[in-house]
Amino acid sequence: MSPVSELSPAAPGEVANTAHQDAFVRAELIRRLFEGSRQSRYFSFVLWPVIAAIYWRQIDLTELLPPFLAHVAITIGFDVLRRNFTRANPPDEAVIRWGWWFAGLSFLAGACWGVAGFMLASKEYELQRMLLGLVLLATITTAPPLACA
Repeated sequence: MSPVSELSPAAPGEVANTAHQDAFVRAELIRRLFEGSRQSRYFSFVLWPVIAAIYWRQIDLTELLPPFLAHVAITIGFDVLRRNFTRANPPDEAVIRWGWWFAGLSFLAGACWGVAGFMLASKEYELQRMLLGLVLLATITTAPPLACA
């Protein structure tokens, strides 16, 4: 007999228990994302004035208004989502849907930074571009890790 055929099939109860454990672990990870994301969302607002200071005399700062205002709207969306999540206290099966909303808003927040970074990095100011890279690196390192969701 081959080693594969020697393994006994899993009992139906064991499969159901494993699926329940997987759902529980995923739900807990998403709950932790909601709990830990508040600080990182607000820390990023410190970095917008830093970018404005870097490019103070080189560009018209109103160019940064669209991505900044979009970022403000997305942050408000996060606050609403977090508050509703806390109020709903969803069961493990429903938490996954909330996690997708969290991931979608995270994508949009990252897109705001990506648009601002692209707009500014395409300018011809080399020193400012290097400083912008450092600011964007700080933004990336404060983002909540979505790999576990």
